[in-house]
Amino acid sequence: MRTKSEQGMPVSSVASATRYVRRMAEIETRGFGDDELALRRLEAKFGIGYWTLRYLKLGRAATVDSELLARLKAAYLSYVEQKVDTLQHELATERAIAPDADLELLEAQASELAAKIKAAKIQRLIRRGRG
Repeated sequence: MRTKSEQGMPVSSVASATRYVRRMAEIETRGFGDDELALRRLEAKFGIGYWTLRYLKLGRAATVDSELLARLKAAYLSYVEQKVDTLQHELATERAIAPDADLELLEAQASELAAKIKAAKIQRLIRRGRG
């Protein structure tokens, strides 16, 4: 399966899957030496096997079927959505403590991002329902 990059160039499903896994692992890692545990936490959160995640993160996967790519994309979108929700909560808490126009702007931008992520997830479900 091939998708298109922002520049319209084909991107392989392996490259897309690798990008999703690397980004989630990067965000999940809590510090030096936490790579394996970060992948274990991702495995527990999303039900995608540790070894699958590891091979993709290391760039050793030769192929990725469309089902796995769809699961990884859904996991990535859910993961980003969780992080945005956490950020929104932190911004609201900070703004309640010390009102600030900059925090209000950031909170509005985080809300816009959350809405875009939700829309992407809905579009994904709609496309999946057709296929």
